[in-house]
Amino acid sequence: MNTLDPVGSTAGRRDHQAPDDGREQFRLGLLALAREEAEPARRHLEQAAALLPESAEVHAYLGCALLSAGAPAEAIGATETALQLAPDGFGPNLKGGELALRLGDPDLAERRFLAALRAAVPSSPDAAAARTLLSEARRRRAHSIRREAFLPSVRSRVGLHLPRWRAAGRDATGSRLEAAHGTGEAGGTIA
Repeated sequence: MNTLDPVGSTAGRRDHQAPDDGREQFRLGLLALAREEAEPARRHLEQAAALLPESAEVHAYLGCALLSAGAPAEAIGATETALQLAPDGFGPNLKGGELALRLGDPDLAERRFLAALRAAVPSSPDAAAARTLLSEARRRRAHSIRREAFLPSVRSRVGLHLPRWRAAGRDATGSRLEAAHGTGEAGGTIA
């Protein structure tokens, strides 16, 4: 391995070592996250969390790795653990906001980014990161509100069928589908 390359190349990296030290597992997990290698990151961060169960930072980054590995329910659990350990901490709130944003909840993301901003040192890179992500959460929330306000009027004109309307037993105009209630008619009483 090239000693000048701190991340390491895919061939010959140090991931194959299994150190007992939780800090080393955490470091290896962060390196794997930086390389966007979800499974190695998950493995190392799970080991770090087992060795350092009181570390909010470890649990926060474990949430990132779990989401990247395709386990959103577990990611939420790890993030909640991080927030229980350090409810006012910068890292858990920032990572919790990122998770909420990626899962499509800009309101929760905004609350988390505000908490991270309060925890950050003013004028620091951490504060700048929290402000940037807070702006993104607000932008997405505003976009979502505009989209919801616009779509109902468009649905009736273009016959747009969205899955959530079908799941709610409604057609594209918002009228209840009687067939969804077992009457056998697709008539239109408006609820």
